[in-house]
Amino acid sequence: MKRFLAILIGFTLMLTSFGCTQSSEINKNSDSDEQNEISIIIAERDYNVTLSDYAQIIEDNTGIKVNFDIIETNTYENYIKKLNVKLYLENGPTLIYIPRRFSYQKYIDQGVALDVTEKIPNLEKIYDSLLTDKVYFVPIEMSYVCAMLNKKVLDELDIEEPNLDWTKEEYLEMKEKWIAQEPRYFTSQEYNELVKEPLYDIEIFDKNEGVNLNTNEVNEYIKDARDEIFSGKYLLDNSYYSFEDYYNIFIKGDGTEESFKAIRFDFDNRDKPLSRYVTVYAFDTQNVSREIEKNETVILPQVIRQSNKLYTSGFLVNKKGKNVDLGIKFLNEMLDNQMQMIVYNNREIGNYPVNKEIEDEIDKNEKKNNIHEKAIELRKYILNQIKNGEIELYRQSDGQKQEFYRMLYKDTFKFIFAEEPYTDEEVSRELEKLENKYNMWLNE
Repeated sequence: MKRFLAILIGFTLMLTSFGCTQSSEINKNSDSDEQNEISIIIAERDYNVTLSDYAQIIEDNTGIKVNFDIIETNTYENYIKKLNVKLYLENGPTLIYIPRRFSYQKYIDQGVALDVTEKIPNLEKIYDSLLTDKVYFVPIEMSYVCAMLNKKVLDELDIEEPNLDWTKEEYLEMKEKWIAQEPRYFTSQEYNELVKEPLYDIEIFDKNEGVNLNTNEVNEYIKDARDEIFSGKYLLDNSYYSFEDYYNIFIKGDGTEESFKAIRFDFDNRDKPLSRYVTVYAFDTQNVSREIEKNETVILPQVIRQSNKLYTSGFLVNKKGKNVDLGIKFLNEMLDNQMQMIVYNNREIGNYPVNKEIEDEIDKNEKKNNIHEKAIELRKYILNQIKNGEIELYRQSDGQKQEFYRMLYKDTFKFIFAEEPYTDEEVSRELEKLENKYNMWLNE
């Protein structure tokens, strides 16, 4: 009996010892995983397979394990709220993914983002115009939307294909010739060019000095836009379209019955306008090449719209993030020549590498794939403009400016589309009210 008890106790001790050893190994592995792990916080709508692939390649090359902290929300505002909560936690997300047009300046101003100017060696490989003196935002890819002209219409008007260095004035001359040929339907494209775009040419908004709206220039803009739209050059079915119909199409937009009809009309008549609002990216040379070979469109740098800016996406490093040094190493890897060539080969939604050292390799790649010569010329022209700082980079100050113009379009719509025109005195009074409203908004 004593011998049996001794054996039983010995066996129990052996199991306990084995269990402790195994538990210790699990804890060691768990600690090791956490030491080699970073997290990237990202909105669900921005998460895609390409980003996941980049993370997997870097994990295979460096051992840095990447977890994506995906925030699921229905609205931008809810995403910001959930993001803010996580950013103020100790050992929070390591990196914040920044899609194009995302307003991140407040995270720099509030000390959330880390200054990485001297911490990422491969920053020197980025096109200079994409960086600020102090680097917080690290771009990994960029995109640029082109203008497209209808080649059939150019041929009908006997207009030569413009050069890459064409101007907005050239386009407006073409447009006048096109309109003079016969009355044209008033579509969303005409609305953008006659109502939205001209506002950008007027000095109205300065976030430091305020809004200057009640001016002769703004008053003239309203008159000119209204006179042009109702001049007889455009086909308007006033028996059907009221002010409310136009408002539902151009201001309320998505979801209204009128907007749906207008979109359908635009689609059915997409081959008739002089310019096309189809999205084509300059750096997606494969797609540009296909479009050129169809011989239906002329693809050029964007001069028609004010949105002719260069957009970038990338990351901020969270100061309170977990394993910040590994996050910095991850970004350095993302900017490496090999990874940036992978970005080039995955030109999703027109994205293009920000690394200037791989241009020769891209040239060889495009020649090998028989990319159309004009598509290559367009890409190189845009890159040269980027190098020379001639294409404006979308910057954070633009976020507030865009919000201002969104409000202004809505508030000035009534002056242009009202059934009866406002008098000069009425317009002046209304503009003064709006000016006060916007200046209060700026000071909030």
